[in-house]
Amino acid sequence: RLKADESRSVDEARAPLSLAIVMDTSGSMSGEKIESAKRSVISLLRQMRDDDEVALVRYDTNQEVLQSLARVGSVRNSLIDRVSQLSAGGGTNIPPALSQGLSSLSFARSGRVRRVVLVSDGLDGGRMESERLARSALDSQVTVSALGIGLDFDEGYMSAVASSGRGNFGFVQDTSALARFLQREL
Repeated sequence: RLKADESRSVDEARAPLSLAIVMDTSGSMSGEKIESAKRSVISLLRQMRDDDEVALVRYDTNQEVLQSLARVGSVRNSLIDRVSQLSAGGGTNIPPALSQGLSSLSFARSGRVRRVVLVSDGLDGGRMESERLARSALDSQVTVSALGIGLDFDEGYMSAVASSGRGNFGFVQDTSALARFLQREL
């Protein structure tokens, strides 16, 4: 029988993280949804360790790499500023953006946990392709999680992507739900 010494504090250790954030900035995200998404991404960036790595892909009809994979400590403040300036517009095309996020992790240093977090309302017709991409990421030891934004987000789409990618699924309902999701990711 083993008994833990309750008087000793336990520091939780975690492996270094390489994270690609794939953020929806399409027209369906206008208003409070884009603001919630920006707050969520900024909160995630603030909680990451300096030695973690982060990439950020923003998408609407087209995708754009706002930040290629880099140490969080080197890019945190400038990336937070860029995220703060984002606005919503255009169509929604998740699969190419998800593919770009996955590709950005091919440059991750060895020995790191590699994850993609899709931040979206999931209002897109490419669900089957997104699920296929999430499943194929497992071959590269990358998990894909999904954070649903807004009351009208497509829960079926977002949860299916997370399930296919063996990642976490959550939605922004309040700050405590967001905090729980971010803790699981980190």
